[in-house]
Amino acid sequence: MASREQAIAILSRIKYGTDGYFFAYDSNVVRLFRSDSPVDVGKSLIDRRDVNGVYINRELVNVAKNNTYFVNYSSPLPSNDKVLVPKMAYSFYLPKWDMALGTAI
Repeated sequence: MASREQAIAILSRIKYGTDGYFFAYDSNVVRLFRSDSPVDVGKSLIDRRDVNGVYINRELVNVAKNNTYFVNYSSPLPSNDKVLVPKMAYSFYLPKWDMALGTAI
């Protein structure tokens, strides 16, 4: 798990474009990180839904673990939380670290 923490420290600092970042959850849909934000780290987000009823975080873990990888949902832009946009996320599962790691566009 020490190597998982090192990976989180590195990946949480990576940003691309204005709103690009990485995120990760464990099998219980507990947030491991979302960019460099401490918000909700260590908290279960299993019941979080978007405006269309999609269980965002639950689905991010499910598609990572069942190798279908993609989730479509709606979410505010990180740079402007008043702007809701459609997103497509890609996540994959790293069993050694119990980590569903992903990003979205």
